[in-house]
Order: sequence, then C-alpha cells, then structure tokens
Amino acid sequence: MSDSKPIAQKTTGTFSLLGVAAVFVFLILLSNTFLKGMRLDLTENGLYSVSAGTAKILSAIEQPLTLRFFFSEEATRKLPATRIYANRVREMLEEYVQRSGGMIELQIVDPLPFSEEEDQALNYGLQPMQAGRGVGSVYFGLVGTNDLDDVIIVPAFQQRNEQFLEYDLSKLIYTLSHPQRVVIGLLSELPLAGGWNPATRMPEQPWAVYAAISEMFEIRALPRDSLEIEPDIDVLMLVHPKQLPTATLYAIDQFVLKGGRLIVFVDPLAETDTTASNLRNPFNENLGDTSSSIPELFAAWGVQFDPTQVVVDRQLALVVNARGRRPVEHIGMLGLGTAQMNDEDVLTGLLSNVNVALSGHFTLADDATTTLQPLLFSTEDSVLLPIGRFFYLQDVDTLLDGYEPTGQSYVIAARLSGQVHSAFGDQPPANPDAAKAAHVAESLEPVNIILVGDADMLANHLWVQVSNFFGQSMLSKFANNGDFVANALDNLGGNEALISIRGRASFSRPFEKVETLRRMADQQFRAKEQELQAKLAETETALSELQAEQPGSQILTLSDEQNAEIAQYNSKRSEIRKELRQVRHDLDRDIERLGRNLRLINIALMPALITLLTLALLAFRRRRQSGQ
Repeated sequence: MSDSKPIAQKTTGTFSLLGVAAVFVFLILLSNTFLKGMRLDLTENGLYSVSAGTAKILSAIEQPLTLRFFFSEEATRKLPATRIYANRVREMLEEYVQRSGGMIELQIVDPLPFSEEEDQALNYGLQPMQAGRGVGSVYFGLVGTNDLDDVIIVPAFQQRNEQFLEYDLSKLIYTLSHPQRVVIGLLSELPLAGGWNPATRMPEQPWAVYAAISEMFEIRALPRDSLEIEPDIDVLMLVHPKQLPTATLYAIDQFVLKGGRLIVFVDPLAETDTTASNLRNPFNENLGDTSSSIPELFAAWGVQFDPTQVVVDRQLALVVNARGRRPVEHIGMLGLGTAQMNDEDVLTGLLSNVNVALSGHFTLADDATTTLQPLLFSTEDSVLLPIGRFFYLQDVDTLLDGYEPTGQSYVIAARLSGQVHSAFGDQPPANPDAAKAAHVAESLEPVNIILVGDADMLANHLWVQVSNFFGQSMLSKFANNGDFVANALDNLGGNEALISIRGRASFSRPFEKVETLRRMADQQFRAKEQELQAKLAETETALSELQAEQPGSQILTLSDEQNAEIAQYNSKRSEIRKELRQVRHDLDRDIERLGRNLRLINIALMPALITLLTLALLAFRRRRQSGQ
C-alpha cells in the first residue's frame, strides 16, 4: 500500500506536467489565431509604435506600394551597432506593413558581393558604405516604388538621423501615395529668379536657393498686387513683402484661413534689396524702402515683429572682410549653430549651421491665441540695435559701443500654429476686387505658418559659393540656409498628418551609471592634468630664472640647484602620472564590476529565481498531495 502511493503521486505529477504542456500549446495556437497582428509596446518612449499622423497616412494609401529594404546581413556580422539600428529600421517597416491593410509589400534584400541583388542596389543608386578591411561594402538603404513607376530612394540610413526615422519613412510613403509635385506660390520683392539688376545694369542668374527648390517643387510666380491665391497652390512663400496692397493682404489672409500653408521672410534691413532707394540714408524715414513686414496680418495672428530693430550677438558674430582692413567680426551677421536651433523639429533637427544678416525677431502678443515654436534663436548674450546704427557703417567695431546684453534669447525663425481670426473682421475690405469668394472670418483648421526674420539669408553670399567650371555653375555650400528653406517647403507641402509627426526619442540608450562614472573620472583627470601643467609651468619659470643668472654663457650648463629642480619635477610628474593611472584603473574596475553585476542579473539571477519559484511550486503541490 505504501509503495503504490509514490507511484500514484508520480503518475499524477506526470499527467499534470503533460496537462500544463497541452494547455501551453493550446494557448499559443489560440493566440496565433485570434491575437494575430496585435502588439504591445512596453518601451519607455513607444519606439515600436507609430504616431497618429503616421497611422492616418497609412490608412489613406490608395495604391499598392513596394518597399525594398537593402541590408548587408552577412557583411555586418562584426558590426553590432549597425545591425542593431538595421533591426530597428526593419521592425519599423514591418509595423508600417502591419498597419497598411495590405497596401505595402516589404521585401528584405541582402546584396551579397557580385550578386544580382548587389547590381540591383547599385542600379537604384544606393550608396555602399566601406566598413573596413575584411568587411567589404555594406548596403543599408531603402527603395520605394508605386504602380506609376515612381521611385524614392533612401541611399543610406544614418543613425544620427534616428530621431526623425518615422518622419522620413512616413514622408516617403506619403510622397509615393501623392506623386504630384507640390505647387509653391512665390511672391517676392527680391530677385530670387534672377533678372535685370538696376544697380549693376547687368542680368543676374537665379539665386542658388531658387534653383534648388525649383528642382523639388513647381514654382509659380505671383505679382505683388495679386487679388487671389489660387486654391491649387499648396504653399505660399512671401519674401520681403513691403507695403503690399490691401487686396493682396486680404488674399493672403483668406488663403491662410482656408487651410493654406505659408512661409514668410520679413526683414528689418534687407541689404539684398536692390530696388530700395536711399538704402543707406540715415535720415530716410520711409522704412518701406529698407524694411519689410505684414503688420496687419501679424496683429491678427498674435505676432509682434518690430522692423526697426536688429538682433546682434557677440557670441555668434561672423567674420567679414572690411574695406582696406583685416577681417573683423560683425555682430549683426550671425552664424547660428546647433545650439541655436530646435533639434526636435524636422526643419532644423538635422541642420548644422544657418547664417543670417541684420535679422529681426518675433514675439507673441499677450492676447495671442496662437503658439510660437522657436526654430532659430540667438544666445542670451544678445541685444537689439536700431537699424540706424547700420546706415553708412564704416567701422563695424563701433557696434560694440555701449553693448549691454539683455540676457534674453531672441526668436529669429519660428513655427506659428493655432486658431486665428481674419485681419479684416467679419467683412471683406471695401475694394470690390478683393471679394471674389465667400469671406472666411476664422481659420477652418489650425494654421501652420513659418516665420523668418531675415530675407537676406536666401542670398548666395550667406550660405553658398558659386563658381564657374567650364560653363557650368558649381555650388559649394558652407551653411544650411538652402536646406532650411527646402525642409520648410517640403514639410508645409505635406498634409496635416505628415506635419504633425515630430522627432522621436533615440533607440540607442546609454548606460547612465557608466556615463556618470566616466564623467567623474574625466573630472578627476582634468584636475590632475591642470595640476601637472601648473607644476610644469612653475618649473620652467624657475629654470629660466636660474639660467638667466649666467649671462654671456653660450653653452647650456646646469648647476646643482637646476639639477635638483629637474629631479624634483620629474619625481612630481611620476607621482601625478601614477595617480592618473590609478584613476583610470579605478574607473575601469568600477565599470567592469557594474558589467559583471549586470551579466549576473541577466544570465544567472533571473533564471535562478524562476527555477526556485518552480521548485517551490512543485514542493508545495507535493506537500499538499501527501497531506491528502
């Protein structure tokens, strides 16, 4: 009787394990059948989820699209960082396929050396990356096509662009789904398209920024007395608008209120305006000759722009060539770096530097119903100067006279959004020619406007060098002014869903504890290095003084005192270097200890806890069975 009880317990335990295994398999089959396609993103920043804008774009696809993801799987075996980011891109693409309702086909291609797949990648224009000896060419790009044989290519994914990965992919999908070119309505007081220069009496070529955007968009020139902005214009680009007629202002007002996108370049003092009379006359009270603004519309949008003030900044001053003098820093000519750009907006997030000249600034009125998101801004070491300080300016150094920073950062370019009312109230202006369509008193949807306080930034001399090479114009960029304009037009030219997508958090997250240890060690290193340099300077000074006590000697002889000084210095230097090595050793030891602890937790501790929990459950079950 006693022998049969253990056998019965073993049999019961065996059947229990088999039952658990059967239930486990059943649950897997059930989940694969009824929960297929469902995903749960538990990452802190939702890295594997798409934004509402992307979801809207994917649900609106009307024609099949094909995405070919080229990645050198075999060639990147020894490149873990590249493989991790490639896996991130692939998973994002798979999420797009999952949400497209069968409208996107994803093909994963591994272009092995000398294969047909590699020929295909080269024919598409993908850029192979050289990853070092023994690795060969690495392909990491994307090709998107639609049924109309339109092709959009991402030559190579760059990990530094990771925060805008979703925007880039969604833009590619949206562009393939809407292959027609974006129409830009250009109303400009500056000769962007070239033409006759009355000052030089010579024809001029189109500005480089105009040539660049002409390749990307359909540009439609508009007269300054336009009575209507055609509804097929996607983006209106105003450049240096000076005292526009009321009918034109009303046309712009209605275009924006009805959902049109706008980018406007105003300027307190546009040096590139060749049509201005008496531009340098300090007694000229007609600011229309030198400045541009649309105050009626700005007031309706809750924007304040003072065309009589120029932003100057000592920290951002560009070096200019003065007449007959050495190059000098001009505090009115500013070189904005990454620290003066919004790194979370797709317009400026990937730019390096933008140059502006004698720019103005924007603020919001107290009663504004809109939001002003800065894109370009000055440092806090800046101040506002009246435009009169720049008339007949002979010595730019005089701009520093009485310079007292305000401690305020000034917004030079911004994105304006929100609900706005018409600048003309509930009725159109009295001019009958201005009312061709039904009047709109309030924006039908939140507006999206890009404001730039400098029109000169479009000029060649601030961002590109143009040279002639056998009759061909060669461009050499030294700033991202043209990229800023192209990004703005490209962004505004998309639909509201695309515009709503912002930068995402980075997939690569550093070990914060390790970074803290490294920073602490670096601080110790810098302190020790400064100590070493100070002692070195003291010793060299002492040696110089000792040597100076032996005038007339052409042969370097060292006295006992000098030898003792050198020996003392060498001893101190050895001690300090020993301390530096100890700091590095302690740092490495702390990091290695942290790594061992993490490996112990991941490899040993968690499995051990699960094993102990399982054994405890089995022991509890057997004890309960034996007590029955």
